[in-house]
Amino acid sequence: VWKTYNPLLKTGKKSFDDFILQLRNSTHTPLTFEQIKQKEMELYKKLAYKVNWELLRYIDELKKKYNVYLFTDTIDVHDEYNKTRGIFERFHGVFKSYEEGVAKVDGQVVFEFLLQKIHAKPEECIFIDDIEVYVKIAKECGMKGIVFKNVKALKQELSKVL
Repeated sequence: VWKTYNPLLKTGKKSFDDFILQLRNSTHTPLTFEQIKQKEMELYKKLAYKVNWELLRYIDELKKKYNVYLFTDTIDVHDEYNKTRGIFERFHGVFKSYEEGVAKVDGQVVFEFLLQKIHAKPEECIFIDDIEVYVKIAKECGMKGIVFKNVKALKQELSKVL
């Protein structure tokens, strides 16, 4: 059920509530709707608990000189939690896949979409992600790209292209 719903959740075509209903119907679980939602949030919070504050401080520095945007593949229920964490405010703009209707797995179309949203040309942009394939796609669109490993390496890579 998750494999089927994950891309639909990320692009906002289905809500997490839709997923829970489908999960309950297909598995005949004795768990209630609220119990499933609560368990998912507990799991997500365990995975997402650690915020890279060093990276966010560096973004604060970059933001003083450059436009810095966040594009995140996320779903509605995770976004509810992330809104409370003081992350999104650090960017000039935040684009969330489930709100925009596109996800990074959509390939070049996503990057072209984002370039239109921020009114930028590919050669003016540096795309940074911890997933190499997305950086590769951004480069194919004409952007510079950096695979994020850690803040020290990011600073070194950015110093080469800024």
